[in-house]
Amino acid sequence: MAARELKSDERVSVARATALIRKANKEKADLLNDMQQQGNISADGEIPATTYARTQKGTPGDPKSNKIELNPKKVNLLDGANPLGEDNPDLITLAGTLLHEADHAQCHDEMACFGAEVEFYSGVNREFDKYFPGVPAAQKAKIEKQKKALEKEAKDNYERIARKGGAGYGKDHKDVYVPIRAPGCDEFAAQGGIREAVMIRVLPDVPASDVAQHLEEIALKIYAYYDRAGTFPPSGNAALVKSLRKTDSNLFRRDELNESQELIDPWGRPYGYRSPGVWYPDDFDLYSLGPCGRDEGGGGDNILCELHRR
Repeated sequence: MAARELKSDERVSVARATALIRKANKEKADLLNDMQQQGNISADGEIPATTYARTQKGTPGDPKSNKIELNPKKVNLLDGANPLGEDNPDLITLAGTLLHEADHAQCHDEMACFGAEVEFYSGVNREFDKYFPGVPAAQKAKIEKQKKALEKEAKDNYERIARKGGAGYGKDHKDVYVPIRAPGCDEFAAQGGIREAVMIRVLPDVPASDVAQHLEEIALKIYAYYDRAGTFPPSGNAALVKSLRKTDSNLFRRDELNESQELIDPWGRPYGYRSPGVWYPDDFDLYSLGPCGRDEGGGGDNILCELHRR
């Protein structure tokens, strides 16, 4: 069976799963709503039985060019002839699958996708009644059982990717994840035989305007340096910091720098800096890699500083 549009009742099931996701992650729910309105969520019976869904890859970071295809044999879209209700355990499976694939459409980072799933399942644990109001005790037990199984699978996959030190997007993928020691990880490691536990790192929802403001603050410091030295600092983040600190060793706050003394964005990643620039060849390019963390030279999903004198 080739990919087909969702039937009306199936759309209701997806809408209910999206509403469930919204309680945990408004951004991803908005993304799913957009995808559904654009017809980018469909059903496909030819998806391998080993997976629930697949995301057709398009332009990275452009959700309009990605499509989620669900396997209706593995992800229940209907409960008999009716849409999935909030007391149906399969709603958790559908929500987790949609969340994972929406993360793919937005970021194309397998590790981030599993992280989003785990955070969603953990949210259900913390506030079950908020997610499933008025569910009978027997149904609650069924939902929790299915959720725990899915959560364990997502955690295992997340940790497997983390131990390899990558983003889980092929051996040549350039994104590298640095494991973070979690509170109580020594006990966890002893139980699981894992040398170091990893903490689920959920990227903060940072408005682009906040990043742009920080970039402009740095740019003003670069121009102040130029006014004194007559040249811009040499390319490279660390070289930039070293140059700017020649006149004031306390120029940057501790939370603005990483251990390598590089300026970092709100997601903890070093800013890109080069002089002369590609976008601004008369002076410099300064940019954040954005929430997805791919270095696209200041283009694509990167956030480029637009404050320039020339």
